[in-house]
Amino acid sequence: MIYHVRWKRTAQEELADVWLSATSDDREAVTRAARNLDEQLRLDAHDLGESRTGDERIVFGSPLAAVFEVDQQHSVVHVLQVWRY
Repeated sequence: MIYHVRWKRTAQEELADVWLSATSDDREAVTRAARNLDEQLRLDAHDLGESRTGDERIVFGSPLAAVFEVDQQHSVVHVLQVWRY
């Protein structure tokens, strides 16, 4: 199943903060990780990462980690939170 990935505004802002606080070399890694996360969520969200409370899941893709929810009925993934780990 292919999912549409939607980032909550707060998650977008968190990603921007991570990117802005990174060095120029690290910014490339953050950009790559965000793109990889989008692609993985789009293609394999229901099996990605580890389950958490309710429908939430967590995934780690260095240097980022993210919490997301999968809405299989509507084929949508909501990225709820992202941070550097």
